[in-house]
Amino acid sequence: MGLKLTLNEISVEFVRFLDTNYPRVLADGSSSKVEFSIAGTPAIDGPAYISRHIWACNAIYTHEQRDLLEALFAEFHYRRRNQQLCDILIYDTTVTLKERSPRTRALVPGTAEQAIGLSHVAYYAQFKGAFTEGPKFSKAGQHDFVQFTLTETVLVP
Repeated sequence: MGLKLTLNEISVEFVRFLDTNYPRVLADGSSSKVEFSIAGTPAIDGPAYISRHIWACNAIYTHEQRDLLEALFAEFHYRRRNQQLCDILIYDTTVTLKERSPRTRALVPGTAEQAIGLSHVAYYAQFKGAFTEGPKFSKAGQHDFVQFTLTETVLVP
């Protein structure tokens, strides 16, 4: 179970994280806001679009993973600067995505969706994203770790 990043035949996967929280969260925090009228009637507001995700990663890495991540980051910036497709393909198997059926994103290869009741599904999803904070490499005790942030850009149908 981990996070696999791929761009232009460069792939790196992280399976050991320093945080006890999963790295993926919704980009806009909560999906709704509740306000009350003067009479006390609730009005629930929120975005009308599918919320995107952010990955704030603190991963333990090997030297090979560092080389691959630095190459992937360089490729991302090369493609972005040259106005080429630079979305990073993200296979997230840290935690399943739950949503109303039908699912909005592609399955990670080798996984399957599972029904939750009659109307919802859980599955390991594919995402596309961009670096919004580049890799920062550090040492903590005996472990080398890297911090980076990705933001979901488009849906992988």
